[in-house]
Amino acid sequence: MLWHIGRAYLYSIFALCNSLYFRDIFRDDSNRNPPLSPLIIQAITSMLNLYGQRGYQSFTVLLGMQALAFAGLGLMALGGTAALSLPAAIGSWLLVAATALFSLRTWTIVSQAGFCLGLLTWTTALRYQLRPLLLLAPIGCVAEWVLRSSGVAQWVAALPLLLISGLGLLCSAVLLFLVVTLAKRSRLRDERHAQVLAKVHAEHGPDATRRLTDSIDCRRGALDVNPFQMRRGLMLADLPATAWHDPAEFPWVAAFESAGDAIQAEALRACGGASGLAAYQYPGAVQGNWNVFWLVRNNQLTPEAEAMCPATVAALRQVTGFPFMREAHFSILQPHSRIRPHCDESNTWVTGHFGISVPAQCGIRVGRERRRWEEKKFLFFDTSYEHEAWNDSDSPRIVLLFDFLHPRLSTAERDFLMQLRGKAA
Repeated sequence: MLWHIGRAYLYSIFALCNSLYFRDIFRDDSNRNPPLSPLIIQAITSMLNLYGQRGYQSFTVLLGMQALAFAGLGLMALGGTAALSLPAAIGSWLLVAATALFSLRTWTIVSQAGFCLGLLTWTTALRYQLRPLLLLAPIGCVAEWVLRSSGVAQWVAALPLLLISGLGLLCSAVLLFLVVTLAKRSRLRDERHAQVLAKVHAEHGPDATRRLTDSIDCRRGALDVNPFQMRRGLMLADLPATAWHDPAEFPWVAAFESAGDAIQAEALRACGGASGLAAYQYPGAVQGNWNVFWLVRNNQLTPEAEAMCPATVAALRQVTGFPFMREAHFSILQPHSRIRPHCDESNTWVTGHFGISVPAQCGIRVGRERRRWEEKKFLFFDTSYEHEAWNDSDSPRIVLLFDFLHPRLSTAERDFLMQLRGKAA
């Protein structure tokens, strides 16, 4: 009887863990409580990008073990007392324990190597899985015990375990579908990189594209490198790198800052109404609320920017490469909010922050150095370095944020990036 209750309890926990994953796929939530499924998608994508075939095999092995565990649970439920032999009990416990440990190890590796956010560690598993499940799992145990004690037919008493088994198999199938889909997306992206590189190579020659070739070969695993030195996106080999850039590097800064009063007035007006603001989507990175007023998206000015922010748009036009930008927006970090330490996917961009409204208790760290914004002044940095920001004040922190191509990129490299993002060189 003790083994019977313990078995049901253990499998209830294991299955409901997966049911939380399944539920989160369809859940929409705010930045304050981000759904777990985007974190899982990011983790799978990171593992596939970093480890290629090895990452794919890791996830398929994990999901195969889960499926076997749940299938075994269903067979035990159908087998009744015959399934409660000591070998079956020991085998089931070992299978579930191995699957759980493999799962936690997989998420931990992805978190450390792939995204630099520290999200999917064993502490995350405890928070999102075990804590709520310890309250829910006894319900399944009690239901099975009551049914068996009441003398109902064996198949009726087995329904709770069969339901858990079916749900677990379904969730494993959903996760497997995610792995296959994301693996296909990763392969298509690599093919796109190769096509664009071949075109740029033909236009500019092998010497001009050598850094690009080395970087893409490194990302695809064609070179013998340590995978923990890699990132999800394009890290250009031998590109001069520094966490912070001197504003004097960019000749358009003086003219930009001279329009600071007009830009500040437009930003405060645009950010004052909730209708034009959107939550910035960066799952897991935001603690609190981070909102934006979009100015440039997908290399295009937004209609709202042209209508409401003419001085800001005129200043942005002075930036080299405009409107080819990763993004540009008024960034509003709400009171008592933080952007957790993280790294972005490429070193080919420089990010500029132009201070609009800067309360006293806020700041930013890039690499090892912390700085504070100043109103109507610039900070420039490389987001491939670990960085974070915070606003511990009672007022919003507002900056004009935009990303532009690294000034030390060659013409061939700029052409490659512009064609890759769908803009003709």
